[in-house]
Amino acid sequence: MKAETNTPGVEILQGVSHLHDILPYIYHHHERWDGKGYPNGLKGKGISIGGRILALADVYDALTTARPYHPARPKEEVLLFIQSQAGKHFDPDLVPVFIRTMKKH
Repeated sequence: MKAETNTPGVEILQGVSHLHDILPYIYHHHERWDGKGYPNGLKGKGISIGGRILALADVYDALTTARPYHPARPKEEVLLFIQSQAGKHFDPDLVPVFIRTMKKH
């Protein structure tokens, strides 16, 4: 589990009143379905639905976008990785929906 937290994003957006409802989603997007995430080690449906959705989008974006520390990976490779993490890193009910949606785009 990483020691850092993603609270800076939450802290920045706390001052934006019309975004208050989504702050838990941002806070939870590094939690994992198996409970091995952070900042709180939440597990399964204890993670907000928005956090579970953002986790998928965040990992997809991180892996398909070139970064200074790694090249962009092909979309199909990333979708296979996400599939392999269903029930571990990601909500197993959301993974097939995410994959079907991303294959259309």
